Amino acid sequence: MVRSEYDFNKIVKALEGIKSRLDRNSGVKAELIYKAKDLDKVLSAGTIEQDTSIISIPGDKHVNETFAYYLENEGLVKLRVSKEGITFILTPKGHTFKKYGGFTALQKEEDDKLEKEKTRQNLWKVGGWIFAIFTPFLYKFIEFLFDRFKSLFDFYSF
Repeated sequence: MVRSEYDFNKIVKALEGIKSRLDRNSGVKAELIYKAKDLDKVLSAGTIEQDTSIISIPGDKHVNETFAYYLENEGLVKLRVSKEGITFILTPKGHTFKKYGGFTALQKEEDDKLEKEKTRQNLWKVGGWIFAIFTPFLYKFIEFLFDRFKSLFDFYSF
């Protein structure tokens, strides 16, 4: 199957939409409740071919149900209720999101951006301190050169 640039752009837009919804929280911040690894645990248990039971996922059944409802609101899974309990199947969007790393990949990308910004700020701070330390010496050196050239011009002036 050949993927075009258009397909990748659609995937990127879908992932950006999910990230923007995660960023736009009401009330309590979602990152305080839903951790990327927990959401990915439920997401990675699902498949696009057959239903996955919430009970089959390791951990607390009720917590996993909450994660599944959240994933359904994001359009990543389709929930089904039966006599055996709650099951889910991945949507095409959920399958793609899972293949591209899921919530953990989004979290890692955000952490990398923050780390790069922190490093950039630290470099500017160090550069500022170096400039502040050497400015008086540079001023004296330029003053010395100016005096030397001034005396040379005075010597050769008629």
